[in-house]
Amino acid sequence: MKKAGRKLHILVVDDEQENLDLLSETLREVGKVSMARNYRSAIGILENGKVDMVIADQRLPGRSGTDLLIEVRERWPNVVRILSTAFLDTDTVTRALNEAQIHRLLLKPWTLQELKNVVKLELDRYKTALKAISLAKKLQNKNRELNRVNEELKRQREELQKLVEEYQRHKLFYAELAKKFQYANKELALMRQKLEEANRRLQELSITDGLTGLFNYRHLHKLLKVEFHRAQRYNLPLSCIMIDLDFFKKVNDAHGHLNGDRVLQAVSEIIKTNIRRTDFAFRYGGDEFFILSPNTSVDEAEFLAERLRTEIEKHEFTAEQTKFKQTASIGVAGIPHPDIKSDRDLLHKVDEAMYEAKKQGRNQKVVFR
Repeated sequence: MKKAGRKLHILVVDDEQENLDLLSETLREVGKVSMARNYRSAIGILENGKVDMVIADQRLPGRSGTDLLIEVRERWPNVVRILSTAFLDTDTVTRALNEAQIHRLLLKPWTLQELKNVVKLELDRYKTALKAISLAKKLQNKNRELNRVNEELKRQREELQKLVEEYQRHKLFYAELAKKFQYANKELALMRQKLEEANRRLQELSITDGLTGLFNYRHLHKLLKVEFHRAQRYNLPLSCIMIDLDFFKKVNDAHGHLNGDRVLQAVSEIIKTNIRRTDFAFRYGGDEFFILSPNTSVDEAEFLAERLRTEIEKHEFTAEQTKFKQTASIGVAGIPHPDIKSDRDLLHKVDEAMYEAKKQGRNQKVVFR
């Protein structure tokens, strides 16, 4: 947990000194800024001091920005990771999301105000994560305190039993002992109830996306693996849907990231309203969403995908005084299918279907068959 008063430390990595100077000047009011021009220099700064956020350009001499962020995730998993690039390709995006597990992808060109807003937003989320870590430590302390109380209660019970045996003919004393014992049990029950509630809240934080309330990317991979193996074991169908909002960057550019976040929240509500109780909805990352439908055929999933596409298309989004429309491209895939042998295959095929929907003109669905 960060010490009181410490400015958050931002490491900016770019091979052009002019860019580094501009970024440093822009972000100085947000936190302490360090600069590096290559992979090795950046790792040296990370090893020598506490860093809270790394903003890396994809094109670096030697190893890429994605390589750097993968190393950061493995060695300093709590550091916020942001990748900046003007050259977007499927391999870079896939490695950045799956291996580096970046928190944000910044597509060039962006404005300095845009950058500042994104950094402030991600640092706010980072502070929330630090609070969650602090809560976990407090819970550990509560557990130790509960164990101490249990030992004390055990000792008191043994002492009370001796007193009962010694003064068994003194009824008034019996009543007093009973009251003390009852009070101790009530206090213990109350402490256990509070601890269980705190543990439940911590569990929710670890699997939930803070902006949309949907399950997060990390929980998706755990649940997808479980459901895929269950479907194979019991010969059950399993389908998934991937949704990507069309031209969502234009929404952020035209209306700002705050209104962009509101669009993501509204789409999340549309998804929650239309899926079944047995379905699982996730925020896959950025403006992408994922739905996992156990015991559901591809045809049934296709019907759901079309309903979601229609509901998103006809929804009227609002940014302050402006109303606008938003569409989505949707991919559908499922098992059984001869080309899908693993949960990774299923994820890859539904991603391919979604990108095919974009290639065909967007605002449509494509089913991998």
